[in-house]
Amino acid sequence: MEPRRCGVHGLVLGVDGRCVICRRGDPETAPAKTSSDWPIVAMLAFVGLLLAGSGAYWVGRKLTADQQPAAQQEAPPPAPTEEAAPAPPPERQRDPFKGDDHPAFVETPPVEVPASAEQLTEEELAKLRKRVVVTMYMRNPCQLCDRARTFLKTRDLTVKELDIDASGTDKVLLESINPAGTVPTFDIDGKVLVGYDTNALVDAIDKAAVARSKRDR
Repeated sequence: MEPRRCGVHGLVLGVDGRCVICRRGDPETAPAKTSSDWPIVAMLAFVGLLLAGSGAYWVGRKLTADQQPAAQQEAPPPAPTEEAAPAPPPERQRDPFKGDDHPAFVETPPVEVPASAEQLTEEELAKLRKRVVVTMYMRNPCQLCDRARTFLKTRDLTVKELDIDASGTDKVLLESINPAGTVPTFDIDGKVLVGYDTNALVDAIDKAAVARSKRDR
């Protein structure tokens, strides 16, 4: 036969029909708790609350410890991007002034090249004209050739005469630039003039002189 147990505490009843805690019999017939039983009940309740609070504290602390690293984890800083170094500004020529502690920067003006004979002085143009070689294909007798020779030499210009009657090679050269083979024919730095025209001759010589000034610069 299974022993009788306390209906409140689940403990086995003693021979007097009471458990060791409340010393009472069946619930229906057991007398009310005495004042001597309350300290035991209060102590058990306190112990239970203490255990429950301690367990809740450690559980909460563990959860906090587990969540803290995730909360403190931060995204790594972005890698610095390499920026192209700015090109250094072009150097400018200093224009120091006497007594000036801070010389000013001035831009060096570009060299102006004459575009035409009008931009040269007469002295400069005369020097450049002398450097131009005027090749004249001619023959004897030839009145236009004589007039052209006189015109060029009175202006102190350099003339190279090629007599096509005296040299077969010179005649071939003439026919290569003037198939008609007429004289006088002039070759001025690649510019071919057929016939004697003082204006055209002077203009061609001046253009050749200006072109030489550009090459010299």
